[in-house]
Amino acid sequence: MHAVTAARPSPGLTRFALTWAAHGLGSVWDRPVILVAMMVLSLLMPSPGSMDDAVVNVTPADIAALLVVLRAGVLVLSDDRPVGKVPVSVLIAMGLVVTAGAVATGYATDFALSATGLVRYAEVFVVIPLAVATCLRRRQDAAWVLAAILALGCLEGLLGVHQFVTRTGASYAGQNVRAIGTFGAYNIMSLATVTAYAMLVALAAFLAVRDRRRWFALGAVVALAVPLLLSLSRGAWVALAMGSIAAILMTGPRRLAQVLLGLALAVVAAGMVAPDLAEEQLAQRATSMLSVFSDPDKSVQDRFDLWGTAVKVWREQPVTGVGIKNFPEWRDRHAPLSLSSGSDISDPSNGFRRAPLLSPHNFYLLVLAEQGLLGLMAFCVLFSLLFVLVIRALIQPGLDRRTRWLGLAVSGFLVHYLTASIYGDIGGPTTVLSATWLGLAITASSSSSGDRVDPQRSEQPNVVLAKRLGELSRTTGRGYDA
Repeated sequence: MHAVTAARPSPGLTRFALTWAAHGLGSVWDRPVILVAMMVLSLLMPSPGSMDDAVVNVTPADIAALLVVLRAGVLVLSDDRPVGKVPVSVLIAMGLVVTAGAVATGYATDFALSATGLVRYAEVFVVIPLAVATCLRRRQDAAWVLAAILALGCLEGLLGVHQFVTRTGASYAGQNVRAIGTFGAYNIMSLATVTAYAMLVALAAFLAVRDRRRWFALGAVVALAVPLLLSLSRGAWVALAMGSIAAILMTGPRRLAQVLLGLALAVVAAGMVAPDLAEEQLAQRATSMLSVFSDPDKSVQDRFDLWGTAVKVWREQPVTGVGIKNFPEWRDRHAPLSLSSGSDISDPSNGFRRAPLLSPHNFYLLVLAEQGLLGLMAFCVLFSLLFVLVIRALIQPGLDRRTRWLGLAVSGFLVHYLTASIYGDIGGPTTVLSATWLGLAITASSSSSGDRVDPQRSEQPNVVLAKRLGELSRTTGRGYDA
């Protein structure tokens, strides 16, 4: 009998695999924008534990954001990308945001809970934006991030349309027709946010590009309008309209007719894809926007009650607020009896359940109640400064196509975010995506020319790791013959 020996991999194949793996790692290391794009696309993965009441919920996007922050830290420590490239005024404004949050945490009833909220605020509004801006080392890097946002919106939108067609979305009026993508019914607004961001990217490309590719961008706007409508998010429709108007105004009134034509085509396409919804749920949802004050439905009335509650909570500590994440503790002391105990949500995967109302569903009132006037003023300074800097950079003459695309997309995002903050607040899977947008805003505002790095330094590939692994493999076996 012959002994059976396990087959060993060829040393040449091992060396080949190690070399290509080293090249891949070297490419990612030399192109940090790849990590940023991966962070954006990680939102395609379902976020586990989003229904839990845990103090901290770690999502795949949070893990990807950590990698981006670590890579940016290496760049800063190696002086490859000094922090001085970021406008000093932006750094000061971000410092004000952290300082106001720290003061609110010091006066919080639950200090430990408020401290975790402060870390989250610092991550979303300071750390991740600065890391993204640091990792965008070449002029075309911002275009790669915008393309990743567009790809994310298209993929989530396709899933949302599939959910409507197969009746596997979130429940609305007794039917599982509401598009939610991979985010689930608990994060009911996430699909609308992602598709709206993608539409802003496509619209900015249509406004910035002069050749035939602009018509592909317009086609993307029309296609993305379908899942956005199927999300049945009234606030998202209004926020997208405001962001689109802002981007169009940056180019002048001549483009208005073209964009209106695209919107008309989008409405027609939505009616062709989902005629029943357009006649029933969609029409009902749209007309309800006209009666939010005269005859509000239960969800709108609950939101109004939460807004009034937030104002009453703010009056308890008008300057410093009651502490980040401390609003639920103070809510029941001031909430009217008409406020619901929770929001009803349902989808085929998780069934029916009630989600607690832990925030006023208004970012401005949330900051006012939890961080007082100091916090609200700090955020006003930050966003006003970013908007002014982006506009100043965008109106500079002689901008190249990529820089103009970035500036138009960022201006649309800022107006969209400020509008969406009226009916939404911080939290959910798309929070990291919003932080990525803030990093793009820093990139757009830091230079009018868009050439913010030394191309010769940034384009050199890192082949040291590949060479060392290749030398190591030569000592173990023969080379690989192609």
